[in-house]
Amino acid sequence: MPAPKEVKEGVKLDKSTSDKLDKKKVVKGLKEEPAQVSGQYDGWRRCPYCGANNFCVGMRSDVYLTYYCWSCGGAFLA
Repeated sequence: MPAPKEVKEGVKLDKSTSDKLDKKKVVKGLKEEPAQVSGQYDGWRRCPYCGANNFCVGMRSDVYLTYYCWSCGGAFLA
């Protein structure tokens, strides 16, 4: 697996906020970049809890979206 080109830091969510999230409606970060063409804002984010690199699909430039880390399951904003 090639190294990610640019990895930005994810934003940590406090425990009370992350406990209220519906896990069925939150996207999980990917361990590897998918082979198919990705979107304009898709990219790598570092989990603020465990430091694992997550490939986040569907990010937007105008708002933060919540993702779960593929490694530790921590919720963060990207």
